[in-house]
Amino acid sequence: PSSGLGGAIERGDIEMVRLLIENGARPGGFELRAAAQHGYAEILKLILPLAQAEINTASWLGQTPLDLAVQHGHEECAALLRAAGGERKGQ
Repeated sequence: PSSGLGGAIERGDIEMVRLLIENGARPGGFELRAAAQHGYAEILKLILPLAQAEINTASWLGQTPLDLAVQHGHEECAALLRAAGGERKGQ
């Protein structure tokens, strides 16, 4: 998505992410994967408590947020996800 919460996360726009959450937007698996893939640790810290139930939701390619953080070398994101119970399922 290029708009809404997912788009703000993909752009790394933490202020917009905060604003959207304050106005009722709720992150899920897509948003966790986007933050992890792009290495946006501060955004991940913000959305992880709101999307905890979807921490291990895989993409259509079978990748969890932790898979993507590791694959793209984002160690801080990977550590955050592991600490919250994130698991690897894909490659």
